Amino acid sequence: MALGAGGPTALVEGISARYGLQAAESARMVAGNLTSEVTVLLFACSALLGILGLRLFRLQPGARIPAALFAVPGLAALPFGTLVNGAFIYTLLRARAPLVTSARYRQEVRRTPHLDYQSVPPSHLALLLAAFVVSTMVFMALTNLAFLQG
Repeated sequence: MALGAGGPTALVEGISARYGLQAAESARMVAGNLTSEVTVLLFACSALLGILGLRLFRLQPGARIPAALFAVPGLAALPFGTLVNGAFIYTLLRARAPLVTSARYRQEVRRTPHLDYQSVPPSHLALLLAAFVVSTMVFMALTNLAFLQG
């Protein structure tokens, strides 16, 4: 029996119908334990991501590679996750990235507090939004096509 859209509850109901009440109680205990373990795992990942985000904000060099590794699974989140995480990984791993996390760069930032970064022009944001809309439409069309064929 596959664990489908119903999740652990559907699995427990299937076990109860097939093997009886005692097996269903055992399955409930397993599903309850898995739920608590997944909660602890998600909490630990959230804490680690918070620490990584703080280290990136402070421009600490040791945060680049772990942050890029955490962004890799997000590439599977089509279409928006692929765009965002791809750009994030590129930004973290490109040739100029070590310069931004160097002690020399942090010293320059402290030395020139009156300088501010330039924001992205609205035309670039409009282009990104258009690319997102088009890629979402293509993804939805391909999904519908696969559903109709399968």
